[in-house]
Amino acid sequence: GPQGVAVQQLMQMQAMAMQQQQHQAMLMMHQHQQAMQHWQVSQQWQAMQQGPMHQELALRGQQEEEQRKEEQAGRVREAVTKVIQRLRVATPEAFEALRKELGEVLSAELPKSGDLRRELMQESEKAIDAAKRSVNQIKEVRKKQAQQLEMERMKLRMQEKAVAIAERIKALTALVPIQAEKLRLAALPLERVESSESDMNDAELEKIAEVVEVACDEIGRAVVDGLAYLNVQGIEIRMVLPATTSIKLADLNVSLATLEQHLMNLNALACALRLKALLA
Repeated sequence: GPQGVAVQQLMQMQAMAMQQQQHQAMLMMHQHQQAMQHWQVSQQWQAMQQGPMHQELALRGQQEEEQRKEEQAGRVREAVTKVIQRLRVATPEAFEALRKELGEVLSAELPKSGDLRRELMQESEKAIDAAKRSVNQIKEVRKKQAQQLEMERMKLRMQEKAVAIAERIKALTALVPIQAEKLRLAALPLERVESSESDMNDAELEKIAEVVEVACDEIGRAVVDGLAYLNVQGIEIRMVLPATTSIKLADLNVSLATLEQHLMNLNALACALRLKALLA
């Protein structure tokens, strides 16, 4: 009856509502799938568009990093090389300070040197070894120069000494005839007294004796000084003169012996004259 019809209508309405809900759900799912596909396509398109740009940026960044490292390595090399160049021409006085400076520069710069570290260490070690050899050579040259200078100074002193010795011997040699002549002149009045050619009084005889005494004293002092010089300086004379002049040692010995004999003969004459004056 009427209730059955109503129930049937209700069931139809429920079925239609369920169909409508299912349709809306399918429509929403379809829209979602379309949106997802659109998003994926959009992402793929953006990736296709942005890929080359990202690669270019990455490559540019890599190039800039490499350039930065190269510039830094260049600064490190320059800092180390400057000290190495100064070390290679170091004097003995500056060597230790420069080696210390190189060590300090290496400590500060090697951590930033990258691949150059090993190369810079090897260059530094070679530079230190070369500088050591150079410093030793400079010291050896200086030593030889100092020895040569000292030899020249010794030679000059020897020459100066030889001149002084030659002048002294020349003066002693000249002294003998000069003093001998003084003795001869002092002896003349005594000869006249001895030959009775003079009638001199006591006062005159005393004056003659005084002159003879003065002459003999002068000659005695000169002879003593001369003989002392030849004896004390004899070894030096025999070393210096043959080494600095053309005089041979044998000839020099004869000349010195003759000079000594002349001085002693002169002294003997003076003593004899002094005695003669006293007896007069």
